[in-house]
Amino acid sequence: LILLPDTSQIPYERAAIRLAALEYVVRSAPAVVPGRISAQGLVRLLARVPAGLRKWTWEPQPRTTNGTARQWHIDNEYHVQNLLWLLLAPIFPDLDDEQYLAKIGQKNPRADLYIPSMKLIVEAKFLRSGDRIQKIIDEISSDASLYNAMGNDCAGIIPFIWDDSARSEERR
Repeated sequence: LILLPDTSQIPYERAAIRLAALEYVVRSAPAVVPGRISAQGLVRLLARVPAGLRKWTWEPQPRTTNGTARQWHIDNEYHVQNLLWLLLAPIFPDLDDEQYLAKIGQKNPRADLYIPSMKLIVEAKFLRSGDRIQKIIDEISSDASLYNAMGNDCAGIIPFIWDDSARSEERR
């Protein structure tokens, strides 16, 4: 009913209820439908990683008498790639990691994660507490120029930045 072309005769109250219902449906829809995900859907999925990590075990003390405190650790870019592999491999059977692309002069670019069926590269970056954000931006820009060079079958690059000190949260 919300999408009907002529809604000019609907009272404001009813229109507000319909809008709330539409927002609820959109919010409750899955972020990804395997086999039918778009590049925008992949970006939405990756943007929701922090929401998924909210329930990942982080214990300052053991939860059971004989247990050991468990804390997930992401200490470097390889750990970020492993996390992304865990998330993406069930959705993309053709997912490949550390994929070398066409050599360009002395450069031999290597994509962190490559999805051939979508011709997309997911580039993992690890922003350490002492790094400048501009450094990561420069790295992504350099990677993107290599990946999009002639001979590489790449439709786009999606950067995924693990901010170890949560500085990027201050820039929203």
